[in-house]
Amino acid sequence: MNTTDSASPPPAAAPRRALPAWRARLGLRLIHPLAGACSLLLLAALLWLSHHVAQEQPKLVRESLATFPEQVDGFHMIQEVPLTPQVLKVLRPTEVLVRYYQRRPEEPPVSLYIPFFAKQEEDSRIHNPAACLPGAGWQIVRRVRQPLPWRGKTAYANLVTLQKGLDWQMGLYWIHSRGRIVANEYRAKLYLMYDVFTRHRRDGALVRLMTVVPGGPQREEAMPEAKQRLLDFAKALLPILPRYLPD
Repeated sequence: MNTTDSASPPPAAAPRRALPAWRARLGLRLIHPLAGACSLLLLAALLWLSHHVAQEQPKLVRESLATFPEQVDGFHMIQEVPLTPQVLKVLRPTEVLVRYYQRRPEEPPVSLYIPFFAKQEEDSRIHNPAACLPGAGWQIVRRVRQPLPWRGKTAYANLVTLQKGLDWQMGLYWIHSRGRIVANEYRAKLYLMYDVFTRHRRDGALVRLMTVVPGGPQREEAMPEAKQRLLDFAKALLPILPRYLPD
């Protein structure tokens, strides 16, 4: 007669190590010690960031753009243009300067546009000219990075050639980011995030220079002259800016 052996009992499971009393009391039965430490570090980091970002921005020591010089080296102001209430409602700057400067009567003037924002927020921030100029009907025919001398080093701005029908202009612009000259909009945003966390600063400005390029057969010859005119004005302007756009 065949007999069936009784099945061997399964091996006994290893006894679970008892939790330390302090973990049992805190209800941390399912949390690995490393995960718990990471959670505490993350919580501490969030508390630190919330504390520092919530702090008030330090008082900015600067002069008003209303006192900006009417004479910038060899360029003198020939006109100041106030922005319309509709434009101001969209831009919402703390202060804005729109002026025309001219070096010689026979030479086209240079327009200077500086909107300053003491505290950049979603509805009050710098607008990128690369988006605004096409919206006004200007086509950006060419854009290159233009080196500028800045505090013993080389900074970069945007040099653009613009066309609207038969009209041509050349422009030079950059974001003035708390003592920095920044051409790239995304880099300026990274600097803003860094300064918010480390310096509690949200201020910034756009600096834009424009000049007309005469049309007709002389247009190609006038391009280098227009570029040099912008660079001459920019080099005269840079030492003045820190009085109005704080580091």
